[in-house]
Amino acid sequence: MRTKPVEKTWLYQQPALRQWYQGSVGQSLLTHTKQRLDLMLPQVFGFRGVQVGQICDQTPLLERAGLMRSFVVDPEGGKVGADMIGDATQLPLGSDSFNLVFLPHTLDFCDRPHQVLREADRLLTSDGYLLLMGFNLFSGFGVRRAAQKWRGGMPWQGHFFTRGRIADWLSLLNFQVVEVAGVSTGPISRPLSGGFREQMRGLREYYSPVYMVLARKQTVPLNPAMENWGKRRPQPANVVTGLFNDGARRGNTQRENQNDSLRDK
Repeated sequence: MRTKPVEKTWLYQQPALRQWYQGSVGQSLLTHTKQRLDLMLPQVFGFRGVQVGQICDQTPLLERAGLMRSFVVDPEGGKVGADMIGDATQLPLGSDSFNLVFLPHTLDFCDRPHQVLREADRLLTSDGYLLLMGFNLFSGFGVRRAAQKWRGGMPWQGHFFTRGRIADWLSLLNFQVVEVAGVSTGPISRPLSGGFREQMRGLREYYSPVYMVLARKQTVPLNPAMENWGKRRPQPANVVTGLFNDGARRGNTQRENQNDSLRDK
C-alpha cells in the first residue's frame, strides 16, 4: 500500500517559526495578531475549531471565537502545548467535523499549499470557516525577503503570497471571502472619517506585513432556483389556446344568432 508523502517542509519549519515569534518583532506582531483575531472571531460560531501549527504556546489565539472546544495540531504535540501531533496535509481528524480551521503561516512554509487547503476543506462542515494567516508579499517584509532569501533564515525562506492569490485559490474550492485584514507591528488604527484618512488606513492594511483572510465554505447554491434555470417547464399553451378558441367560438355563435334574428324581422 502506497503511503501519502509527508509535508516535511512544514514539519521542519515549525520550531524555527516559534522561535522567531519569541523575538522582539515576532512578539509585536503576535500582540497585534491577537487584537485583530479578537475583533474578527466573534462572528464564528460552532462546536469545534482547530489550529494547525502552534506559533506561541502562551497565547490562545482562538479564545474569542464562539466555539465549544478548540484544538491545536503541531508536529511536536504536547511539548509545545498542542493537543495532538499531525501533518498539515494529513490531519488525524474526522471529515466534516469542524466549524473553524485556522492556518497560521501554514501555507508560507509548505511545498504543497493546495493540498493543505484541500485538507482544511475536508475537515470543515458545510458552512464552516477557514481562517488563513500569512506573510504578505506586498509589504516591507516582502521586500526584505527578496533581498535575503538566498541567505536563508526565518521567515525569509518562506513562500510569501498575495491576498489576491489566496482569494483565487479559495474561489476554486468554493469558499466565499468574508473578511480580509492586515496586521502590522504598530497599533490597530481606529476607523477614520474622511476620504484621505480612509485611503491611508486602507493602504496601511494592504501593505501590512501579515494578512488575514476569513472565508466561509459554500456547499449550498446561493440561489437554489438557479439550478433549474436551463430547464424549460412545460408550457400550458394548449390550455390557453383552448380558452381563447372556446371564447372565439362563443362570440361567433352569438353574432350569427343576432344576424338571423334581424333577417327574420
